[in-house]
Amino acid sequence: VATGMEHMPAPVSKVLVCGGGRHNPVIMSMLRAGLGVPVFAVEHYGLNGDMLEAQAFAYLAAPSVSFICVTNSAICGKLFRSNDLGGSLRK
Repeated sequence: VATGMEHMPAPVSKVLVCGGGRHNPVIMSMLRAGLGVPVFAVEHYGLNGDMLEAQAFAYLAAPSVSFICVTNSAICGKLFRSNDLGGSLRK
């Protein structure tokens, strides 16, 4: 998370957490201690963390079921070559 924050176009002022990790007090404490910004479960803002996690995975899965390469540089940036994570799903 901290590395991702370094690559944001503007400074991060807070981190919102969804998914199961938000229920783990150790994970939340480690995020708060290590990130240097306030960290909240998304429920703090009236959102449903389980729903957001499910939507995120569905969004990431959609290209796969359409046989669209999900490992190209447009998605992964220049950190990965197309074969690094399995290459294209097209046959």
